[in-house]
Amino acid sequence: MAVPFLKTMGGLMLIGVAIKIIVDESGHTDVVAKENLWGAVASIVTADALMSLDNVIAIAAASEGSMALTIFGLALSVPIVVFGAGLVMLTLERFPFLVGAALLGWVAVDLIAEDPLWAKQAWFTFDMLGSALSRAA
Repeated sequence: MAVPFLKTMGGLMLIGVAIKIIVDESGHTDVVAKENLWGAVASIVTADALMSLDNVIAIAAASEGSMALTIFGLALSVPIVVFGAGLVMLTLERFPFLVGAALLGWVAVDLIAEDPLWAKQAWFTFDMLGSALSRAA
């Protein structure tokens, strides 16, 4: 996670997911089905890979470089996602902002602020970001 701009990209991805949690997209009726099995498999594999990457980046950011916490987070999140998807969806439907968007937004901003790219910039500090957010609230 020491690669410049990697944490920023991960944080931006998490912000995108947080926005999608809040925005109601139930009006999509123009979704086109794939014409064959391989097209459907490719769509599922692509979506699964993107969601897995997002999950790994979020867990790596929350563990703050600890390999033990990263492994624990991945080992804990996979069964939760697989077996608890129904409960997670009910919770997200009932409290989308609190459970989904707020938590992801918090991790995303923290991730972006800790990127080595910003550490090189003298004008940007995490304290500056925190004070700007506290004034906005």
